[in-house]
Parts: sequence; C-alpha cells; structure tokens
Amino acid sequence: MILKKTAFGIKTTCIIIAICACVSILLSVLFGGWWETLLLSVGVNLLSAIIIIVSVNAIVEKQSKEIAEEKEKESECRMIAGANKVISCILPFYITEFNQLTIPIDKRIVNSYLTVPSGSQFNESFAVNDLRDMFFNDLALYGNKTNCILETYDEYEKKLISAFERMLTICSFSHFPALENTIENILSMSYRSTTAELLSFLNQSGQSYVDRIKMMISDYSGNPDEDYQNNKYISNEFFDVLNLYHHLKRMKSAIEAYREEIQKVQ
Repeated sequence: MILKKTAFGIKTTCIIIAICACVSILLSVLFGGWWETLLLSVGVNLLSAIIIIVSVNAIVEKQSKEIAEEKEKESECRMIAGANKVISCILPFYITEFNQLTIPIDKRIVNSYLTVPSGSQFNESFAVNDLRDMFFNDLALYGNKTNCILETYDEYEKKLISAFERMLTICSFSHFPALENTIENILSMSYRSTTAELLSFLNQSGQSYVDRIKMMISDYSGNPDEDYQNNKYISNEFFDVLNLYHHLKRMKSAIEAYREEIQKVQ
C-alpha cells in the first residue's frame, strides 16, 4: 500500500514538472531574446529532473520489492521449518515400521537375537517375498505389543499423512513449488493404500488368513510389476499384497524426494 501511494505521488510530481517544463519551453519560443535562453534552460533542467526522479524511483521500487520478497521467503521458511519439525519426529517411527515390514524376521536375527531395524534410512531393496512377516507381532518398544507389524505401520503412516496434510494447509510454498508437489504426491499415494483391506481380512478370518497369505507370499515367484499391471490377481486377496508392495515402493520414493527438497528450505 505504501509503495502504491509513493508511486502515485511520484507520478503526480513528474506530471506537474513535465507541464512546467513544457510551459517554460513554450514561453521561451513566444518571448524570445534573453527570456528564450532562460526559459529554455529551465525547461530542459526540469525534463532532466524528471528523468532522474523516474530512474531513482525505479531503483528504489526494485530494492523495495526485493526486500519484501526476501521477508516473504523468510516467513515461508519459518512456517515450513516449524511444520517439518513435526514430520521429523514421526518419520523415524514410520521408517522403522517400513523396515520391519520389508525385512523378514529371519533376516533380522543378530547373535541369536531378533532386532528392530533402524529408523534413519529406508530398506533400499526388498521383494514381495520379504513381506511375509507383516502379521508378526510388532517388537518396537513404542508399539502396541498386541498389534502386528502391518497395524503399527498403518498407524504411523496415518500420523505421517496427517502431519503432511497440516503442513500443506498452514504453509505457503510460493518459493518452494517442488516441495509442495512432493507433499501432494505423498498425500495422493496415501489415499491408494491397501493396508485397510489387508487388516480387514485379518480381523475377519484370523490365523487361517495369516497362514494362507504368508504361504502365498513365500511361494510367489512372479514379476510383481507385470502381474500388477495385468491385474493377474485382481479377483484374489493376493492382489492386495501386490498393491501394498507397490505402495511401499512409491511411498519410499516420494518421502526420499521430500527429504531432498526440504534441505533446500533456507
């Protein structure tokens, strides 16, 4: 508002000076003699003053816009950093559950002890067969001991998604559009999660379902990409397993993209 008022005042001033310059030059032509030299000089000086005022004003306006934009960016960074603190608190738990889900029990035994994977980095490589222990009891200290791994994973995915939704709601991303896109991508993937279907079958069928699914996962030797695209198991409960596999792959990729983009907020 102040910039607009200042610009209006300068514009008005320049118009008045321009009118005075034109009048002065016109009078120099009419009067002639020594008046001509004097009035012409005044007119030229007034026109020069207009050029100087316009030039200085352009520089000041540019600097003011840059300062305002920098303050706006700093405000954005503070809001994003604050929201990211919540994300950073939840993410290690989510990654731990992701890793428990994608690393089978027999691959987590160290010195005869069953270990809980770290929550600092995602398990880089996993196959469909590695999901076979998803219904095994969760061993993390923070988890509900009556929950299976998939249930605790689902719980922390929902917490993470809730935090991303809030971040998208309260923060502006005009200076960080790529970060906004990664968050939107994560949210769009969460709506396609199939953990609810798998847990629903678990609650309905109990141990018989667990044994059947575990056997199907352990015996699977197909191509998960082709089978998923071709809907090979669309009428079979195993399709939800393939869906979960691809969901985990997509979530891992999207969250890694988020972690990369959030580093650019400074």
